[in-house]
Amino acid sequence: MSQPSSSPSEGRWRDWTIIGLRALFIIGTSLLIIIERTQLTPEVPFPSEAFNDVYTASAIGMGLVVLFVVMSFINAVRPFITYMLIPADFVLAGLFVLTSNADPLVFVASVGYLAVTGFLRLGAILGGINTLGVVAAGIGVIIYLAGQNKREVDFTPYLLPMMLAMLLSAGVGIWMYMQDGLGSNEQRNLRKLAKERDLQVKEARERAKSLTELTNILAGTLNFRKVLE
Repeated sequence: MSQPSSSPSEGRWRDWTIIGLRALFIIGTSLLIIIERTQLTPEVPFPSEAFNDVYTASAIGMGLVVLFVVMSFINAVRPFITYMLIPADFVLAGLFVLTSNADPLVFVASVGYLAVTGFLRLGAILGGINTLGVVAAGIGVIIYLAGQNKREVDFTPYLLPMMLAMLLSAGVGIWMYMQDGLGSNEQRNLRKLAKERDLQVKEARERAKSLTELTNILAGTLNFRKVLE
């Protein structure tokens, strides 16, 4: 799981980074769909009304980006950006797979990109949940389109892309899990070291207090002897 930021400014920069990566995904995936369509149907000019669904998907995606940017400036809601990214990724994956008419290349690009960047920001556990949700969103769109076209669901064209996306996501997820484990061990060691230092400081203070009291007693004894003399 991602660790809390050491300062508000650092946390905001991290939020802007992941938000910027989502904007890059939206622009890149939109261009990918446009390029594929122009290659398959060269007689359709770009731009034209044939690409209205791509424009709509891009507008919805960039609307989410703008929402997260605004939230990053509001301290009361900024901590929730990390958790809101998860359903937002589900929406983006489903939206662009739907816009591409479940194109296998767009499917693997959406799942792979959103899963990997999700792991990097959310950590191993939440990143794994994000990956499963993104894959489920993409598969749900495939099933939905098959129902709309009144045909059986055929996952054959998606097997290789899905395997590649899951392999990449699993590799990044394992790496993040190991990083989280190392980070947890380091935190435990730091807490143990801090506790030992606190104990040493406390013992040093007690010894200093005892020496002060002993010094005062000795000084009082010497003064009392001087009075008697």
